[in-house]
Amino acid sequence: MCRHVLGQYDEALADFNRSYAIDDSLFTLVRRARLRYTRGESAQADADFDLAAARAPDVAWIASERGDHYRLTGRHEEASAALRDCLSREPEDANSWAILGELHRLRGEYEEALRHLDHALSPSPDYGYAYAERARVYVALGRTEEARADLERSPTRDGS
Repeated sequence: MCRHVLGQYDEALADFNRSYAIDDSLFTLVRRARLRYTRGESAQADADFDLAAARAPDVAWIASERGDHYRLTGRHEEASAALRDCLSREPEDANSWAILGELHRLRGEYEEALRHLDHALSPSPDYGYAYAERARVYVALGRTEEARADLERSPTRDGS
């Protein structure tokens, strides 16, 4: 995974492939899918996510990861479905709630976005991504003081 972070994508893919050949863990498969997306290999990333979901159809975190992948590729309806699938099994998954909030914000559904982002912050009050997304909603609603307060509460303060 270090090579992925360093931008050494070819070497990272070779590492993931070796690791997966030794131990075909779901974690390695999902991380390889993420790397493939980063490399611009969307079809291969989709295939890895499909394989992970087929191998473990009831595992919530795989549905959440898949939903995030769909969000990143602009497939928002598929993202919403995968995230709701995750939440049906893991109702307090903050990441899924936050991504759903972002998707509602992108559609201009600000009150629904706030509801989802508030839900994301309930189990994870230090979740910077949820604060940053909620700040974006507040800005869209003209509530700049609340937006500023959320950005101040964000642990990273840079919106990540």
